[in-house]
Amino acid sequence: MRINPRSIAGPLSLQNNGALDWGPQGLIAYGAHNSVAVVHVESLQLLQVLSAHSYCVNSVKWCAHNPYHNLLVPISLLLASSDKSGRVIVWEVGQAVNE
Repeated sequence: MRINPRSIAGPLSLQNNGALDWGPQGLIAYGAHNSVAVVHVESLQLLQVLSAHSYCVNSVKWCAHNPYHNLLVPISLLLASSDKSGRVIVWEVGQAVNE
């Protein structure tokens, strides 16, 4: 079986080097200048662009949060990102809001 390589387009900067994390539900998050992009890996669909940083994002990390969920308690997709100034933002990715 041959697997064709695919790439994810997006504005990147050398300052975003290493700002990528594999997350739950087949998602990845990566720094794209001063924003965070969330992409569904299988379809390569851009799901969210999270913008609140004033400087280049240098780190992203999915948070292990609410691993036990059901219809009454839905899964929460929390993501932490930091920028060159040291500012850390925790995002609720499903709602595109920071906490």
